[in-house]
Amino acid sequence: MAIVLLPAVRSGASAPQSKPKIDPPKMLSTVEADCPRHAKHGHHVVTVGMVIDLSGLPTKLAVAKTDDPTLNQSALDAVKQYRFKPAMANGRPAAIEIFVDVNVDC
Repeated sequence: MAIVLLPAVRSGASAPQSKPKIDPPKMLSTVEADCPRHAKHGHHVVTVGMVIDLSGLPTKLAVAKTDDPTLNQSALDAVKQYRFKPAMANGRPAAIEIFVDVNVDC
């Protein structure tokens, strides 16, 4: 599972004077995506973008890339159940946008 981190920018926030020290969120638990009956057999990857909020919950989920659109909802349903230790910016919890590759074997 690949995680790509992008710092979340809050609207109306001014640019920081110095770069904050950001510790990425840590994945605590995952759920496997189900394979719908109508999906093509084989190994598939759905990349899901999300914001990990201050409590470690995935929010604002969206499919960023897929090799089989029939698996998108299954991947989103699984990722909604993921749990994270939130990212930390200068020692304080921070909302961070990440991308996760969800592997689905049908």
